[in-house]
Formats: sequence, structure tokens, C-alpha cells
Amino acid sequence: MTPSLKSQKTMLQSLSDYDPHECPVSSGQPCDACTKLAELDAVIADIIDRQLAGLIEKRRALKTEVNHYHNPLIHRLPSEIASYIFTLYVESVNDRLLSEEPYDKADSSPPLLLAAVCKTWREIALTTPQLWASANIFLRNSDLRGSQAELVKQWLDRSGQLPLSISLTTDVPDRHRVQEESFLPLFDVVRQYAHRWRSLTLYSDMRFNHYIIGDLMQAPMLETIRLFRDYYSSSVVTFHLPETPSLRHFTINNISVSDVVLQWDTLTFFEGDLIRVDEMLMILCSAKRLVTGRFHRVDNPPEDFLESAAWVTHTSLKHLHIGSRKGRFNPHLSKLINLLNLPSLESFVFDTSLAPYFPKDTLISLFTRSQSPLVSLDIRVPARDQDLIDLLEKLPSITDLSISYVDDNVKTMTDEFLNRLALELGFLPHLEVLHFTGIRNFAWSSLLGILEGSVQDDGIRHPYLDSLIDNTTPAGINRKRRLRYMGLIFTDGALNLHMGSGDYIDRDVVLSLVQIREAGLAVEILRDMGGMVHDLIQLSLTYYGL
Repeated sequence: MTPSLKSQKTMLQSLSDYDPHECPVSSGQPCDACTKLAELDAVIADIIDRQLAGLIEKRRALKTEVNHYHNPLIHRLPSEIASYIFTLYVESVNDRLLSEEPYDKADSSPPLLLAAVCKTWREIALTTPQLWASANIFLRNSDLRGSQAELVKQWLDRSGQLPLSISLTTDVPDRHRVQEESFLPLFDVVRQYAHRWRSLTLYSDMRFNHYIIGDLMQAPMLETIRLFRDYYSSSVVTFHLPETPSLRHFTINNISVSDVVLQWDTLTFFEGDLIRVDEMLMILCSAKRLVTGRFHRVDNPPEDFLESAAWVTHTSLKHLHIGSRKGRFNPHLSKLINLLNLPSLESFVFDTSLAPYFPKDTLISLFTRSQSPLVSLDIRVPARDQDLIDLLEKLPSITDLSISYVDDNVKTMTDEFLNRLALELGFLPHLEVLHFTGIRNFAWSSLLGILEGSVQDDGIRHPYLDSLIDNTTPAGINRKRRLRYMGLIFTDGALNLHMGSGDYIDRDVVLSLVQIREAGLAVEILRDMGGMVHDLIQLSLTYYGL
């Protein structure tokens, strides 16, 4: 009869229930019986170990066979297809990680996760170089730095000769006591592959940058650099990598541009946070191929810098985002904008939210001077309706307009603005997309003039629109607009979580909006209530029992 599992465990425990060296008979030396017992225990343990090892190996083989037949990915697909699926998964995880600043190290090793599933998955993972072409490395304060360097080398060796995406993140709680030299073996390994770097991302203490780059002067395949100053870092260290002939994308956060040495003339994309006005001007002068420039929270330059600054014509720049520090307008921005001529500009974002000043004349001067084919305008600043109308009258090419503000004292997008859109096709004649975020300063019926003039079904009309039309308007006038989408988010509910009857869309208007939607025009009207965003059209329909 086979012993039960419980009795087997009891039997195994009995092999270690007595130490022959504790024999009391002969002054600490085991007696004859104790010696024989110890020898027998050793034989039994050896037999158990060998038999158990054999059984475990047999079970592992059977489990692999079960996985093979039960897993459709392996059983039904060629290994090449499985490898491709693995690659898509790893790339999606790495893309998500790059969008997080910094990312969670628990998600930083997707190839190892795949390799841990079963033997066949491990074989596929280890022989797919694409899985190992991205390395997300955390700088750890531990005694494992030497082994970490070896693990990184093994990882990168599995990538074959593919271009590499490297990211290093400081993960050292007590970083001020850490000697940078302790990471040198790891940095040496990473630097050995510099000829294959395609992307380099550093979320690190600035002290480490010098050691990461070392005496390296060039990275011939490097296309993307992303530098983020560690939250705890107070060091000022130059990032020096002067020969980067393939560099196209550069992102910098809370690091002075003057502390960076690289090849600016190849850049097509730049994004920077906490950039000074003089640094912004330097980039526009140096990066002549720049297509997209995003300058967030632009700060003041050194005193009198702009007094001697020269005129800048940038013929490649198509997309420009300028934002000032939150809650204040930087007057030096207007001086900088007055120095620019941007004849290729297609989209412009101007974000000085919470600032009390809208530089209408400065912006009109820029667009008039540049004569650029601007199609997208995003204004994130409190601007009076008339100032906004004055600006937009100079921009007939606009197809995508976004307006947002959070100032109770400034009325934007009023009935006057909406009526201009409804009745004057010469005002923003090519407008297709309209976004608005802020406080409602118009009657609900004012929306219908724009929307009904944009739908294809001429049968949809609202009395309000007809009341606005001058009876002398020639018959057959084309009052059609090209509007494809209108999205409105009202933030006046953010501090008032309870809706009164006046907060709902008027009954006849909401019925017309439903018809307009059915006619093919995309309309979203949302209400932000304490961070919870609700569909105001649906809320209104429910309120009226429709």
C-alpha cells in the first residue's frame, strides 16, 4: 500500500530528527549504533534526492508537453509568428513606458516575463533579438551592481546587431551617500554599445550623466535623446555628446540648455520644460531643420538679453507650442515673438493659462508677418471675445480651433462670437473642428446657428437661425459651413456638483442637437463636475424624460 502524502512527509522529517554527534554515550563522539543510523539516513536521503530529482524532471517534461498541446500560440502557430506576436507585445509595453515619467520598474522587463511562462516560450524569447533591443535599466543602491552589469550585457548581447533603445532610471533612495564610481561597471557596459544606440533616455541624478557618457564623443546611430532631471538632483553637470549626426528628437525637462552639448543642426523635434526665453531663441537659431518645437513653462532670460537679439526667420518650423509659467505671463515672450518670422507654421499652441494678459497685437503681427498656412490654433488663455475675433479675422485658413480658459472675469465664446460663425462665412470660412473648454457665456440656442448650417440635410432648421437672417439676404446664399466636429467642455460645474434646471440644455435645443447628430455631425457637450465628466446632452434628455 502506497504511503499517504502526510506519512511521506513525516518519514522525511524523521531523517533529520536526530544528530549522531549529540550521542551522550561516548563524550560527544557517536556510538556504533548512532554511526550506523547516520549512514543509513544518508543512503535514504540520497535515494530520495535522486528519485525525487528524476520525478521532478519527468514532471517538467510532461508539463512542457501539456503546455505545447494546450497553448494555441505554440500549438497552432509557427515559431516565427509567435516571435512576431511577442515583439508586438514588448514594443507596446516599451512605448507605454516611454510615455510615463518615470515609469514603474515592475513593468520594465517584458521579455523576462514572456521567458518565464514555459520552456518553449523561453526558447522563442531568447532567440528573438527584437525583444532585447530595448533595455530599461534601474540604477540600484545595492551590492548587486556587479551582477547587474553582467545581466545588462547578457540582455544586450541577445539583441544581435539591432539598434538599441536604452533608458536609465535612478532608483536609489539614499542617493546622496552613493559614490558614482560604484556604477562604473554598469556604465562601461552600456557605453560599449554606443555605436548601436538609437534612443537614449535618462531619468537620473545629473551627477550620473558625466559617468554614463564618460569620454564618449559620438553616437552615430542615435536618433532620440530624452533627459529628465531627477527630482532630488541639485547637481549641474554638462551632458556632452557633440557628434550625433542622426539625432532627430530631443526632449529635456528641468535642465538648462546651456548644460547640453550635442548636434543641434540635425534636430526635427524638440520638447522642453522650464526653458528660458534666451534658450528658446538659441534653439530656433541652431536647429534650422526643426519641424516641431514645444516649449513649456518658458521662463525669463538673463537681464537685457533680448536687447541685442537678432531677427530669426525659421523656414522649417511647422508646429509650435509656447507656454509660460503657470499663473503669470512672461513679457519677454512677446519680445521674442516679435523677433520671429515663421513662414511654414501650420499649427500654433499658445498656453498662458491663468495669466491676465492676452497679447493679441503680438500674435496678429506674427501671423501677418509670417504669412504662414496656419490651419490649427489652440489658445489657452483668457481672451475677450472681441480680441479673439480680431485675431481670428486675420487667420482665414484655420480648420481646427481650440479655445480654453478658466477666468470668471473674462467672457470668451459669447453669443456674439457664435453669431459671427453662424452668419458670416467669411469669418473662419474653412473651420472644420471647434473645441471649447471653459465657462458657458452664451445661450444654448446660439449653438444651432453654426451646427444647422453645417449639416447636409437642409430640412433641419431651427427658428432661432431664421430669426438671425436679414430678410434682405439674397435668395440661394450659401450658408453652409464645413464643420465636422464640435466639442464643448464646461468647467463651471467643477465647484458645483449639483445641477439646477438652468444647467441643462434647453429642451427644444437638445432635441435639435439629437437631429443634428443623426444627420452626421459629431457633437459632444460635456460638463466637468469635480473631475467627473458627464455627457450633458444625455443628462438633459434624461432630465426632460426624453
